[in-house]
Amino acid sequence: MINLLYNIETFNPKEATDDLWNLYFDYYESYRLVEYPDEPLPSRDLEKEEMINHNKYYDVYRWIVFANEKKERIIGTGLLWHENSQSPGYEEVKDFTMFFITVDSNYRRKGLGSKLLEILTLKTIELNKKIMRLQTTNVSGMEFCKKIKGVVVAERAQNRLYIDEINWKMMDSWREEGKKKAFGVTLETFEEVPEKDLEEYCKLYTDVFNIAPAEDIPGKFICTPERRRIDEQDVKDKKYSWITIVSREQTGELSGLTEIYYHHSNPEEVEQELTGVKTGKQKRGIGKWLKAEMLFLIKDNFPDAKYISTGNNDRNAPMLSINNRMGFKRYKTELIFEIEINVLKEVFGI
Repeated sequence: MINLLYNIETFNPKEATDDLWNLYFDYYESYRLVEYPDEPLPSRDLEKEEMINHNKYYDVYRWIVFANEKKERIIGTGLLWHENSQSPGYEEVKDFTMFFITVDSNYRRKGLGSKLLEILTLKTIELNKKIMRLQTTNVSGMEFCKKIKGVVVAERAQNRLYIDEINWKMMDSWREEGKKKAFGVTLETFEEVPEKDLEEYCKLYTDVFNIAPAEDIPGKFICTPERRRIDEQDVKDKKYSWITIVSREQTGELSGLTEIYYHHSNPEEVEQELTGVKTGKQKRGIGKWLKAEMLFLIKDNFPDAKYISTGNNDRNAPMLSINNRMGFKRYKTELIFEIEINVLKEVFGI
């Protein structure tokens, strides 16, 4: 029986000492090993860089929980973030905060998660926000959200495709099919959007992003040239490869895209991000062609990659159909909860 004595403090990554970083990573890595036991641990340097230099369009707040006043061990964390007024999509999401809470498996169901949530709720009230959102694959987290009257607004899947299980013959047939059905369309690859295409590409990205079922994110995502350039520099600074393949119509118009992220510190995984075809340009096999072409690019350029990971809303039937035929399989289920601040005020008696 653990006698729960703890000390919760704010955590500012930019001011953390080496000793505090070591304590943080000792905890974070033990948590990761429980949640993802078969995966290599992420790079400490990369995680630290991500936390110190986060995206400028977000305001981020962090808390850590020490096991006692001696501060010799961390047993939990709290994270709260929201898009700020610099974000192009701010008006769509100005009422939301997103949060994430972790608790050492030995200290769960003892009120620590509730205490962290109360602190995050008070911060959300201070920020004058109305709704808190959580995306979690953790069973304990799901049970916790249901207990505090969280409402499930979407269900997603973390899906994986293992490289050694890919049907390369079928992928080659998808490429040939795309060339025939979308005659005259060509594919182009880049890491930074060519300046001549920047404005059009941002409109395409915004359109494709918002075609998918919308419960996954609050509001509407808006990609602007400024945001794209900032994101490209951010990715470059962190030494990611961010590769995009686009389809171009005979008229010169961009009609579809697919993108991946890859980092040398985690060579086994390739992250498949957005894929889609512009409204009015679909049903010609371009989506399948783009996905197949990207697989061949991965095969040729990232020989250490073992699997491709992607997330999909369970209501996104067109993309699920393509992914299922490619061989993607569900790895984890994610539930997205929303909790109104007025409900949390009642829960905590605020």
